[in-house]
Amino acid sequence: RQGRLVDLAGTFNGKPGIGMLLAFFAEADKVTSLKFTGPEAIVKQNREQFLAVAKSLRMEASQAKQPPRPEQAAGTTSGSELPAGHPGAGTAGGTAGFTATVPSGWTVKAPSHRALHYTFGSEGEVYLSQLGGTLRPTLDIWRGELGLGAMSDAEYQALSKVKMLGGEGTLLDVAGDFRSMSGKEIAAARLLVAALVDGGSITFVKLVGKATEVEAQREGLLQFLGSLRRTP
Repeated sequence: RQGRLVDLAGTFNGKPGIGMLLAFFAEADKVTSLKFTGPEAIVKQNREQFLAVAKSLRMEASQAKQPPRPEQAAGTTSGSELPAGHPGAGTAGGTAGFTATVPSGWTVKAPSHRALHYTFGSEGEVYLSQLGGTLRPTLDIWRGELGLGAMSDAEYQALSKVKMLGGEGTLLDVAGDFRSMSGKEIAAARLLVAALVDGGSITFVKLVGKATEVEAQREGLLQFLGSLRRTP
């Protein structure tokens, strides 16, 4: 479908020098959008990568025709599975097509539209989601959330690999002052993103928080990724 693009720069939430790209299309009373905000120079540098992600987005037929189940919309766990923070934490937790062993210290975030969504520490969060598009430009956009530019070929080739969903995912590990597309800010942050290209989509687990707290979660993240499975 043909969408529209808004390209702005100026002061955002009291901070000057901020850029924003917003791609969207409207159908009946529904608006689907993709938003990228950050330092103006970083947004400009990643404009083509953003457009590539926007062009690759697809809506699955089942999602277009059926409303989400209540547990999907709320981001709760399903069946007899227990969330982190429950007395039975350390067992599997999952919903919306995925399940995994939840590390101690992760607390289910609800409501949430994410398939799996948890919080930790003072400001940290970790969630699983899926996107269309090409991996490298998408990783560069996530780097932009910490004020970093696009990776060189050498930096991209040097990225670590992790076990994920029975395959080998790519792990992005970067630090800096974090500002998400939704406007969330964390000073002195660290971002870990494990992403697996599967057909025409990217399944990823994104963990972000204060750098001092993220280091303590790294091993838990790797265990979470190793246990991650799709459910029927």
